Amino acid sequence: MQKYKVLVADDHDLFREGIKTLLKKMNNVILAGEVKRGKHVVKLYKEVKPDAVIMDISMPDINGIEATKEILKIDPQAKIIILSMHDDEEYIGRCLDAGVKGYVIKSESGMELRHTIELVLQGNSYFSHFAQDIVLSRLKQYRSHKQTPLEQPHITKRELQILILIAQGLTSNAIAEKLFISIRTVETHRTNIMRKLGVKNVVELINKATELDLV
Repeated sequence: MQKYKVLVADDHDLFREGIKTLLKKMNNVILAGEVKRGKHVVKLYKEVKPDAVIMDISMPDINGIEATKEILKIDPQAKIIILSMHDDEEYIGRCLDAGVKGYVIKSESGMELRHTIELVLQGNSYFSHFAQDIVLSRLKQYRSHKQTPLEQPHITKRELQILILIAQGLTSNAIAEKLFISIRTVETHRTNIMRKLGVKNVVELINKATELDLV
């Protein structure tokens, strides 16, 4: 079984211990290191080259958003998950713009964090259920201010159905079960939708779909 290295960055000992306990329960994950300061997470990332980083926003030296930007300069493919107490649109939007792959509110369940880690390690982007509401609200607000109508790509009825379920936060497995089709079929439709919309990840997909009034 492949083992994924995960780096943890949080200046609160209690939360850091909780994350470590969660990681120990995941058979395919090992702790690559832990730090309390923003500059240290950037330095340690260079040394251990983890598969993912779980990081708080509020840390000494530099915050998690700035640390994310620094890490992505080193490795544009870095998978960074923000675990933060901040549940407002400003912080989530700034993290989205910085390029994080996941965002979980600290008040949410450990299962939600675990689900996010698993999806991000698989190459997906995932914002927890509460964060998704904030993101969608932000995108709808942006859509209301756009000036020029965009050209509508040809999306089939089935693709639109799957697109809406993706926007609701459902995984490929959940979509397959809901529509009584295979996961492979869902993944094929997902790939075709992303190609038609010219996007590379789920966050961009939801953004573009909202711009086009598809969801």
